[in-house]
Amino acid sequence: MKLKTSLIGFMAVMLLSAPAWGATKYAEAVIEKGKMTVLSKGQRAVYTSKDQNVVINHSDIIRLGSSSKVVLRTVEKATLTLGSNAVLHVEPWQRKEKKGAMRMLFGRFRAVVTGLSGGERFNVRTATATIGVKGTELVGLTNTKDQTVMWVESSKKRNPVDLTGLLGDDKEVPVGFVSAVYGVGEANRPVRVTGALREELQNLDSPAPNSPAASTLPPAVAGAGLKAEGGEGDADAGDDEGGAATTATEFGQDQADAAQQQASDAATENFSTKLKVEFQ
Repeated sequence: MKLKTSLIGFMAVMLLSAPAWGATKYAEAVIEKGKMTVLSKGQRAVYTSKDQNVVINHSDIIRLGSSSKVVLRTVEKATLTLGSNAVLHVEPWQRKEKKGAMRMLFGRFRAVVTGLSGGERFNVRTATATIGVKGTELVGLTNTKDQTVMWVESSKKRNPVDLTGLLGDDKEVPVGFVSAVYGVGEANRPVRVTGALREELQNLDSPAPNSPAASTLPPAVAGAGLKAEGGEGDADAGDDEGGAATTATEFGQDQADAAQQQASDAATENFSTKLKVEFQ
């Protein structure tokens, strides 16, 4: 009887001390200002700057309030800073050879990645793009119109960042440059970041995801010359008729692959629903 009582007591202590039985930890969050809402297994919890080192697990969705700032220290050797109204989903994903756990649904973030070795990469996914990082500091934003913009802010070893759309191959973005993916397309040619564009990208705050402004790019970004690439009119389509025909065929296959990927994403995730329903 004494052994049975002790065993029950031990199990009770373990259950009470565990943040979530069977949960896989992804990060610890520090709310520097404002508030953070976490949707975890159908339960909603709101945290403020008084709640430090909040554990974020796989499958959790987090959204920041207005005038808020949160720092996530992840198990992937990346420190993420999220700005006002950002929405992030922690859920393992894979696109072709890239995989990760961070899905940026809306808003802006800064990622500082250090300590990776060999071929390790920290990968971020949006609705229509993937970002591959190594030993770099970058800023990214995504809106409700499936537009993703990524700026490689700094890197001690001058490591570029890979940006990939649903179409096309990886696009290397050098330090000090910005690139973008618009909808079902490929990453565009990088543009150097200066002046007003730099100031805009340094700001991590976003409008509310259900506001009209959430579907538009800031003027400084929209006017930066970030033009969508891909399609028959692309200047790199081919040097002769044979090359052009091959590229057109490959592009058509890319379109088919992208359409299949997008349909899969829509069926399994529905990004807009997560934004508008789960965080009303």
